[in-house]
Amino acid sequence: MNRDKDWLLTVANVILVLAEIMFVFALIGVVIGLIAMLTFAKGKVLADLAAVGSPSGAYLALIAVLVVVWGMLSLSMLFVRQLRAIVGTVDEGDPFLPDNAARLARMGWYALGTQMLEFVGQPLAVAYGRYFSVFDNGVVTVRGNQHVSLAPLGFAVTLFILARVFRQGAAMREDLEGTV
Repeated sequence: MNRDKDWLLTVANVILVLAEIMFVFALIGVVIGLIAMLTFAKGKVLADLAAVGSPSGAYLALIAVLVVVWGMLSLSMLFVRQLRAIVGTVDEGDPFLPDNAARLARMGWYALGTQMLEFVGQPLAVAYGRYFSVFDNGVVTVRGNQHVSLAPLGFAVTLFILARVFRQGAAMREDLEGTV
């Protein structure tokens, strides 16, 4: 198909590639932080937490928060990868494919998983966030604000519905092609 490139799809693809690269670096940073906190920096982290009067569970809560952050970043990166694949099929001019229906469903699961991890991480950040301020280096600050939003759940449901729409559209197109 010889047609002009859609500038919006080109911009979207560039943004998604950059987002994926940023997720990779963020994931690497979190893993390095976790490894450091579990090995050679453990003593310093425990001493810093004790210096601000944190309870005994603060160290484990900090590790848990980092694991939750790693999980959320991982799911977000997987989400972006699926979206890039969909943008690619739109750019090729054929988005109503069974593969895109599966991608949308996976994106719904990733969004739902991210929301569930937030439900786990928020109480930890609220309970122990004030003790984590000892690690405030001007770049990353852990602050806990308990709030629940149903918007991400609505987003996940929307993705599941779109997956069914795409699945139905692909089936209808196959039926139409079979009758012609």
